[in-house]
Amino acid sequence: LCWNVSPLSAAGPDAAELKASRDKAINFLKNSQNEDGTWTFSEAAGISALVTSALIESGVPLTDPTVDKALKKLVSFCQEDGRICSARSQHSGYETAVALMALQDANQSGKYTPQIKKAEQFLRSLQFDESKDIKPSDLEYGGAGYGPDGGRPDLSNTVFMIEALKAAGAKADDPDIQKALIFVSRCQNLESEFNTSPAAAKINDGGFYY
Repeated sequence: LCWNVSPLSAAGPDAAELKASRDKAINFLKNSQNEDGTWTFSEAAGISALVTSALIESGVPLTDPTVDKALKKLVSFCQEDGRICSARSQHSGYETAVALMALQDANQSGKYTPQIKKAEQFLRSLQFDESKDIKPSDLEYGGAGYGPDGGRPDLSNTVFMIEALKAAGAKADDPDIQKALIFVSRCQNLESEFNTSPAAAKINDGGFYY
């Protein structure tokens, strides 16, 4: 069987088509922004942060009116304890993590460093570890949940926390990231050094669960 693949097609999508698709998506996001700088609804800090990061990482400058308005709104979500979300949010961990990453994307001049540092400390405080009387042998150890009253850690929120800590400058050997990776390993269907739970080998296919 012979495939007739040109070098150009093998290299990936056509650059002009890719740019056109990106520009179309950027315009859609710009046109769907609320007047107050958010997306979807006025207290949606998490969704708004994700869109803000998408625009910045797609090359939209910080001086663009849409991005500028979005960043000002994200800063307005900053709470005294470091979380970045509506005061009524029940997802403060997730929302703070993605908001931190958006502010870091825009932090070329160091303008948002104070908010980022406070958000980082808030996220670290959510981790289930010795500070909450959780032992390394406990399955919850190292994980993070939706917030201080989240009840339990889960894989999604823990991964968002890891990504946010990395964005804030944490290295791979950071103690909190190392703890989080223990939790992540225990969410995998795979027996390992850290995952010796009874469920680890039941499927043992390497997949992950929430």
